[in-house]
Amino acid sequence: MADNFEKFWLFLAVDKETDEALGSVSLSYELSVSGEEDENVYSVGFYFVRPDWRGIGLGHALFEKAMEIGRHANMVLHGGKY
Repeated sequence: MADNFEKFWLFLAVDKETDEALGSVSLSYELSVSGEEDENVYSVGFYFVRPDWRGIGLGHALFEKAMEIGRHANMVLHGGKY
């Protein structure tokens, strides 16, 4: 693991009836390799909502949880098609 990794959060939406995962978003906080505090970054990943649960605001709610932590800082979103 890199020396600059500082913190990690995982927000997971779970169906209360079936205990199945419905969506997720992760957030990590990494220190800049330069040591400059204003270059530290929050990294968003594992941002996913099951297709049958899309369109009801679940993804928005998950993303807002991550934004509560990193809203006023440098952020990067890692994405791709899954």
